[in-house]
Amino acid sequence: MSIMELNGGSVIAMVGKDCVAIASDLRLGNQALGISSNFQKIFPITDRIYLGLPGLATDVTTLRERFRFRVNMYTIKEEREIEPETFAHLVSSTLYEHRFGPYFIEPVIAGLSKTPAGGLKPFIAATDLIGCLNFAKDFVVAGTASSKLFGVAEGLWEPDLEPEDLFETISQTLLNAVDRDAYSGWGAVVHVITKDKVITRTLKALRYRDARVRNGPLSPPPSPMPERKVGRRFWVPLVLVIGTVTSLLFVARIKQRNHFDLRPTPALAPTVNGTHLPASKALFPASYAAPSRLSSTLGGSADVTAVILNWSRLPNVVLIVSSLCAAALGDTITEVVVWNNSPQKLSQQDFASAACPPGKLKIHNSPENLYFQARFIACANASTAYCFIQDDDYFIYPEIIHTMRARISALPEETAAIHLLPPHEHLSSSLRTILSSSSSSRLHTSFAWLGHGALIPRSRAHAFLELMAQLGMSDAETKMADNFWSVLANTVPEVWFDQGVELGGGTAFTVGTEGEERNRRFITRAGQYLDAILRDSLEGIERPYTHTAPVLQPSKNPITHAACLGAPCVLSTNIALLPGNITHAALSATEMLALETSNLALLGPALQAHYVAHPPSAAVDGQPGTAFCSPGGARAGDTIALDLLAPVKQGGWGNVEMVWLVDRRTEALLRESAWESSVDGIQWIYNDEGVRCIDTDLSAAGAEGEGGLRECSVLFSPDANSARAFRARLRGDGEGGRGCQEYLRPGAPAALPGQCILSLTSMLIAKNILHGSPEAREAGDLESQQHSKLVARGKYLHGFEIHKVKPDQSEAYKKAAEGYYAAIKDDPALHVKLSGSWETIVGEQDTFLHILEYENYKGYDKTTQMIRDSPHAAAYKAMLPFLNSRSSQLTQEFAFFPTAPPHEEGGIFELRSYQLKAGALLEWEHAWRSGIEARRKFVEPVGAWFSQVGRLHQVHHLWQYPDLATRKETREKAWQVDGWAETVSKTSQMAKFMDSFIMSPLPFSPLK
Repeated sequence: MSIMELNGGSVIAMVGKDCVAIASDLRLGNQALGISSNFQKIFPITDRIYLGLPGLATDVTTLRERFRFRVNMYTIKEEREIEPETFAHLVSSTLYEHRFGPYFIEPVIAGLSKTPAGGLKPFIAATDLIGCLNFAKDFVVAGTASSKLFGVAEGLWEPDLEPEDLFETISQTLLNAVDRDAYSGWGAVVHVITKDKVITRTLKALRYRDARVRNGPLSPPPSPMPERKVGRRFWVPLVLVIGTVTSLLFVARIKQRNHFDLRPTPALAPTVNGTHLPASKALFPASYAAPSRLSSTLGGSADVTAVILNWSRLPNVVLIVSSLCAAALGDTITEVVVWNNSPQKLSQQDFASAACPPGKLKIHNSPENLYFQARFIACANASTAYCFIQDDDYFIYPEIIHTMRARISALPEETAAIHLLPPHEHLSSSLRTILSSSSSSRLHTSFAWLGHGALIPRSRAHAFLELMAQLGMSDAETKMADNFWSVLANTVPEVWFDQGVELGGGTAFTVGTEGEERNRRFITRAGQYLDAILRDSLEGIERPYTHTAPVLQPSKNPITHAACLGAPCVLSTNIALLPGNITHAALSATEMLALETSNLALLGPALQAHYVAHPPSAAVDGQPGTAFCSPGGARAGDTIALDLLAPVKQGGWGNVEMVWLVDRRTEALLRESAWESSVDGIQWIYNDEGVRCIDTDLSAAGAEGEGGLRECSVLFSPDANSARAFRARLRGDGEGGRGCQEYLRPGAPAALPGQCILSLTSMLIAKNILHGSPEAREAGDLESQQHSKLVARGKYLHGFEIHKVKPDQSEAYKKAAEGYYAAIKDDPALHVKLSGSWETIVGEQDTFLHILEYENYKGYDKTTQMIRDSPHAAAYKAMLPFLNSRSSQLTQEFAFFPTAPPHEEGGIFELRSYQLKAGALLEWEHAWRSGIEARRKFVEPVGAWFSQVGRLHQVHHLWQYPDLATRKETREKAWQVDGWAETVSKTSQMAKFMDSFIMSPLPFSPLK
C-alpha cells in the first residue's frame, strides 16, 4: 500500500467562465477504517486563491501552516497580495526543497489571476510530491480517486460554464468518482470563486445501507430535491446543504474599521457553509502578545472570565482563546468560556492548539442558538467579579485587557463598563448620547456595541438579565440583548478608542439595509422600554439594572480615552473632538437615532472624516503614518495625559520622560504648557522641568517647508516615581497645528487645523533612553523591510563589536579598550552611547564584546566618520596589535524586550545567540512574547536584539544572574511556569544552532 493511500482523500479543480471551482471529499481514514467525516483538505490563501491538500493528514496540517507563513512573509515584504501563478511556484519550490524526504501531498491550486487590463482570469494548477507543476486550462485532479476523477471529468466538463453550472459539474464529477473509491467520500465541500464572491457549499452523501438488497439491484432513495440537468449528468444520492446569509444566525455585524496603515496580511479565512464575500484581512502586529513589564503590577489575583460566542468562525475563536489562555494574561483571566451557538458540537480537542492550561477553558454546547443573550447568561453564571466580552471576528491585544481591568476598579459598580470601539463606531456612540441639561431629568443614556471588546461586572450582567425578565421581553428581543444593554443602563458608558485588529472570516450577522434596519428597530424598542422604566420610577417603581437617579450637570469638557498599543496604559484628553453645535438634548430615549441623524448633518462630511482619520488612539499606536489632530484650535485648559495605571516605582524603574513627536506649531503649544504628575489621576503636582525639543531625522512628506517634525520631551523629577499619570496642560489659547494630512499615508482624509501629535510615549528611563520615534520612510533612515518595522523598537541601532584577543595580551587589550570606548562614550559630539563591555569567561575564551548605541543609520554614518577624523582613531588603532580577529554587526532591539540595566549590580551576564532559519524572525518574536512573561517571574531580561547588517538571521538575548548556581535554579523554575515549555518547543524548531556565553563586565562598562 502506498503511503498516499493511508489517510485517503481526493481534490479536483475546474475552470469556468470568469470563475473557478475547487472541491474535495471530507473523509479521513486509516486505510479502510473511517476516522472523521469532516476533515478539511481545502484552505483559503487569499480572497482569490484556494489550496487543496490531499494526502497524508499530518503533512496536510504541516503544509497548511507553512504556506500560511510564507504567504504572510511575501505580503509583508512585497506589500501586495500574492498572485495565483506566484503562489503556485511558491508551492513548487517549497516541495522541491524537501525532495529527498518529501511531504506526501499532491497540492491543487485554484484562483483568479489579474490580467494586464485589470480583469480576472481563471487559474488552476497541481503538483506532484516534489513540486513538478502541471498547469491546465480545463481541470486538474489529485488524490486516491484521481484516475476516476479524470475519467468522469473528461465526460462532464464543458468550456465556459457559468458558476452554477460549474458547481453542479464539479459536484457530480467528485461524488461519482469518490463513490467508486474506498479511501475517499463521505460528502464533499465545493468552493466556487468568482470576481464578486466565494460560494462555499457542503454536500453530504446519504447513507442507506439498510435499504440494500444483498443480491439484487440497488434502488436509489427518493431525491431530497428536484433534479437539475445541464449537459450530461450522473445521478448521485446526496443531500445538498446550502448555507445562506439568513441561515447564519450568529455572526457579528459588519464593521468598517480603519487600520491606520498597519499593513494587514491576507487572512486564511475559515471555511463556512453558505455564500460569503471575500475574506477580510487579518493582521497580527508585533504587540499581539506583549504586555509590558508594568503588566505584573496592575493587580492581584485573576478575577475576569472571558466569554466568546462561536457560530461560524471556529479558527478565529481558537486564535482568540489561545491569546486569552496565554501566560501574559494569567494574572487577569481566570477562565475562558466558549459558548457554542452552532449545532456543530465542540470539544476540548477542537482547542488543542490553543494550549490552555487544564481547567481554564470551559465549553458550553448550547441546545439552541441564543444569539447575543448567551454572553450575558455565561457572564452571570461566572465565578469571577468581571467578564470580558468580544466578538469572534476581532482581536484585542493582551495589554489592552490588562488596562481595562486596572481601570474598571476606579469606576462605580452601578455604572461600571468599559467599551472598546473603532473611530467610526465611537463617533456614532458620541452622536447618539442623550444628556439633559435639566437637573431633574432622569434621562442620560447612550449606545455602544460590545463586540469590539467590553469589560463588565458580573453583577451587572445578572441585573440586566433580571430586568429583561421583569419587562417580559419577547424571545426575539432577548436574543438581541446587545441592542438593549447600554440603552437600558441609562448611563453614558466609558468608551475608548480601540487598537484592535479585524480577523474577518465567516459571514457577518448585520448585512446590508435589512440588518441595519433590524438594529435600528431594536434600539428604538430599547428606548421605549427605558421611557417606561423612567415613568415607573416617578411612581416609586424601581427596577434592577437601570440607573434612574437625576443626572448631575454634564461636564463641559468630557474626557476621551484611548487604549495604548504595546503597554498597559490609557491616553486621556479633554480636547473637544466635536464642535459646539452638536446637541445631546432629547425628551425621549426613542429620539436617539434621530438625534444621531441630525448631529451628522451638523457635523458635515469633512469633520466626520477627520474624526475617523485622526483619533486620539493614533497618538499611541506607534505607527508613523497616523496622528491625533484636534479639529479646532487649542484652548487654555486643554490636557493630554498618559495613565500607566500603576506607580512607576512598582516597575523597578528610575525616572520618567514624556516624549512627543509633533510639528513646529504644536511644539509652540507644548512650550506654553504646564507639566504635571499624579498618583491618582485627580490631584496633580506641578513639574519644574520644562519641555525640550530637538530636530529629528524623521522627515515626513511635505513637512520640510515647516521645518519637519520635532521630538519634544519632558523629564519628570524623581519625586514623580510614585506617580502613575503624567500630563500636559495648556496655559493659554493657541492656533494649534496646521493639520496633519502631510504626515499621513497617501489617500488619507485631509485634516483641519488643530493640535497635531504623531506619537506620544511615556518613557521609563533606565540607563539609556530609547525614544521610540517612528522610522522615517522618505529619509530612508531605517531599512524598509517590513518585519523590522513590526518587531523593532524605536529608531536606534545597536552595534555589536566582537574582538578576539591574543591570549597573552588580554590585560594590555583591556587598558587600550578602556582608552577608546570610555572616551567615545564621554564625547557628546559623537552622539553614541556605550551600552556595555564584557569579557567571555565561559565559551569562546579571550573574546570581548562591546555594544554601542547609535541614533539611526544616518547617525551611525556620521559617528563613524567623525571618529575616523578625530583623535579617537588613534585610540582605536592602539587596540589592533592585541587582536587576532574582529567582527561587527548592526542590530535593532525587539519591541517586547527593551534594553534595561539589571536591578542589582554585580554577578555574571549570559549572552545567548541564536542562528535562525531564514524567514523565521516573526514567528520567533511571537513565540518569545508569550514565553518572556514566564521568565520574568524569576529574572528580568537585560535586552534582546536581531541582526540587520553583518551575519543575518541572528538573534541575541542578554540576561544577568548573581552566579551560575542561581542561573541554574532560575532556569529550572521557569520550566514549571505555563508558557515557557511551549516557547522553548516552538523556538527550537526555528533555530539552526545556538550559543551561550557567560561574561563578566569590564570596569568601564555602563551595564554592570
